[in-house]
Amino acid sequence: MKYRQISALLLALVLLLSGCSPATGEEPSPGESESAVTGTAPVETPEEPKETTEEPEKLSPWMEDWNLFWKTLEKNYPFEGVLYRTTGKKLNSLELSYHNTAQQANSAEDLLWVLQMVSNCFGYTGHMMVFDADAYASNYGSALLGAENNAFSQYVVELLGSEQSRSVYHWSEKEGEASTSGVSGPGSGRAATSDNLAFAYYPEQSAAYVEVRSMLSFGEEFDRDQELLLDFFQTIEAEGYENCMIDIRCNSGGSDLYSKLLLLAPNLTEAIGKTHDALIKGGAETLDYYNARKLDSMNYVPELHPIEELDLDSLPALEQEDLEGITYYSSMYVGTPVGMNYPDAPAFSGKFWLLVGPNVYSASENFAILCKDTGFATLVGQTTGGDGIGINPMICVLPNSGIAYQFTTMNGLNLDGGSSQEMGTEPDIVVPEGENALEICLRAIEEGL
Repeated sequence: MKYRQISALLLALVLLLSGCSPATGEEPSPGESESAVTGTAPVETPEEPKETTEEPEKLSPWMEDWNLFWKTLEKNYPFEGVLYRTTGKKLNSLELSYHNTAQQANSAEDLLWVLQMVSNCFGYTGHMMVFDADAYASNYGSALLGAENNAFSQYVVELLGSEQSRSVYHWSEKEGEASTSGVSGPGSGRAATSDNLAFAYYPEQSAAYVEVRSMLSFGEEFDRDQELLLDFFQTIEAEGYENCMIDIRCNSGGSDLYSKLLLLAPNLTEAIGKTHDALIKGGAETLDYYNARKLDSMNYVPELHPIEELDLDSLPALEQEDLEGITYYSSMYVGTPVGMNYPDAPAFSGKFWLLVGPNVYSASENFAILCKDTGFATLVGQTTGGDGIGINPMICVLPNSGIAYQFTTMNGLNLDGGSSQEMGTEPDIVVPEGENALEICLRAIEEGL
């Protein structure tokens, strides 16, 4: 970006100052033109509008994309109420705050820079994110790998593979390799480790421990973890352990099939789960996305019901403003596959404990919800991050700049009607700030809780 372009954008940003300041729950006060007029000055009769044959000023391609970005959110993003309650921001106020800055954009790169600042204001509410180069490479690269045998992956490739997108994100083939990075776990007591799993044993409490760092998708790492976890569960069963602790405190999601097939199914003899409601705006982009998901028989496609049919009396915690603009709802099953062949006896028959915290989100949140709903495990830790009910975020691409962004089309509700994104999942045993959930869990095991 040229120096002058950067200077112009920075000058416009100086005028914003509070565009992404800490949430206050209040919108900006009206300007002078909106203030009440006092005094006794006579009211002037407005002049009749003059006829003009001038055509309206043509928008730049970057402002066309800017307007489309906000229109798409308005018609499809179902988290406006949650966004305001958690960040103090509204879509219209964000658009106004950054409008003048966007007008200074002279290239796709300029617009990307502005939209990424806007994206930061969302705090990832409803998986809302404007792609950077890494996110683009991960999504586009993964789609390319699966496109040969998967029609939905082909759809994503066509969506993300335009010349404009590859240009604005400086795409190169080597960037297409998706990777999963490990994160640190609870510390002492650690035994054997793998890239995604860490195991430890506490014989004094008759407790075994496994940290799961990411809910991996299908592939070699998934298959490796499946073997390691099954061996782990069978070994602690054979050695007489009575407790198994699963730690997902640093797990921010991935694929919910990981928890269902690798953590739950081996330890069940039948399916478990409950049904949750999810709110959907149902804009054209959302409906097109659902139709595209039908290209892959493995993809779940939600069945849409008119919002008027939703039983509000059964959802006492549902916020009224979360229904604004909603046209549909869907019933989402949060549970293990029905009709699958489960073992005659669980690999591990003892008690399960699940260590959770605010980093638990998306697919790992789905696991926490399932455990809490069904009692499969006792949750220990702090309230989770949420947004674990629904399907993968929808990806959109702006036609002129090629800029890609995503958000969840479904505002999944907890059983009481509270938004999963906003409320998360409350643990059964709450760990005070600054204390260690693993230590608290071991103490609970000793006390026979």
